Amino acid sequence: RAPAGWSCSKHTQGNRKASFRCAGAQLAAGASAEFILKANTRPIPAGGLLQVNGQVSSAGADADPGNNNDQYSAGY
Repeated sequence: RAPAGWSCSKHTQGNRKASFRCAGAQLAAGASAEFILKANTRPIPAGGLLQVNGQVSSAGADADPGNNNDQYSAGY
């Protein structure tokens, strides 16, 4: 689920992988936006690991491009 003012589209890559592209209104420096992602893990992911990667970009200058990626993993 995307926050108000944002829209997301899903791109399926087989039955075990998908990507989402979200776009929205301008986000002020230092502000944050929360996205809720629910994943169906049946059948259990290969290797028993669910992995979510996130990346953001901006059309404007970014004072700290080192914080534009993150990753979350959960074992089953």
